[in-house]
Amino acid sequence: AKRLYIKVLLNREILNKKKETLDYWKKSLQFTEEKFNLGLTNKFNLLRTKAEYSLALSDYECAKSEYKKSIIELKNFLFLEKIDKIEDEFKLLEKPKVNFEYVLNNNTELNVCREKLKLAQKQIDVVKATNYPTVELQADYRTFNAITFPSLEETWRKGYTINLNLNFVLYDGNQKKSKVIQSKIDKLKEDLSYKDKIQDIKTQYQQISEDLKSLKLKIEALKTNLKAAEEALKLSTERYKFGLTDVIELLDTKRNYDQAYINYLLSVYNYNQRVIDLFTLSGIR
Repeated sequence: AKRLYIKVLLNREILNKKKETLDYWKKSLQFTEEKFNLGLTNKFNLLRTKAEYSLALSDYECAKSEYKKSIIELKNFLFLEKIDKIEDEFKLLEKPKVNFEYVLNNNTELNVCREKLKLAQKQIDVVKATNYPTVELQADYRTFNAITFPSLEETWRKGYTINLNLNFVLYDGNQKKSKVIQSKIDKLKEDLSYKDKIQDIKTQYQQISEDLKSLKLKIEALKTNLKAAEEALKLSTERYKFGLTDVIELLDTKRNYDQAYINYLLSVYNYNQRVIDLFTLSGIR
C-alpha cells in the first residue's frame, strides 16, 4: 500500500509539471502568433511552437491517465470505492534508524524460520517418543449379580477391577529409527534455510544502505542541476521575448529543465522505494 501510494504522489507531481509545461507553451504560442502577425518572427518559429504545444498537450493527457490508473490500482488494492483528494507532500521519506542486529531480531521471514526450527525440533522429540514403551492403566468400580454354588443363592458383589498393560515393540524393521533420522534431516534443512535467509537479508541490508547513500547524493546533485536549468530557462525565455534568439534555443532549455525536474522526482521516488524496502526488511509497519 505504501508503494502504491508513493506512486500516486509521483504521478500527481508529474501531472502538475506537465500542466505547467502545457501552460508555458500555450502562452508561448500566443506570444509567437502575435509576433508573427506583426511580422516580427518567421513562420518556422510559429509552426515549431504550435508543434511543441501539441506535444505538451499530448504529454499532459498521458500523465493524467497514468495518475488516474495509479489511483485505481491503489483503490483496488485497498478494496475502496473512493479515495479522497490526495494532498500529502511528495518528499523524501525519513529513513528508519535501525541497525543490522535490529533487522535480524525483527525480520518477519526470519521469525517464520525460527518457528519452523522449533517445530522441527518438536517433531524429532515426538518421533523419538514413539519408540519408548507405553504403559496403560485402566481401573473401574463394578457391581454385579452372582449365583453362589452349591446353595444357588443370589448375591450382589462389588469391587474394583484394575488392568495394567505394558506395550513395546521388539522389532519393526528399523521403521521408527528411520523416522527419527528423517525428522533430523528435516530439521537440518530448516537450519540451513535459516542460515541462508540470514545471509540473504544481510546482503539486502547492505545493498539498501549503499543505495540510500548514493541516491541521497544523486538527489542533491539533481537539485543543484535543476536550479541551474531553471535559471537557464528564465534567461532563454527573456531572450526569446526580445527577439535575441530563436525558438530552437527555447525548446532546448525548456526540455532540459523539464527533464531535470522529472529526473529529480524519479530519484526521490527511487529513494522512497528503498526506504520502504528497509521498513519491510526491519519488520516495521
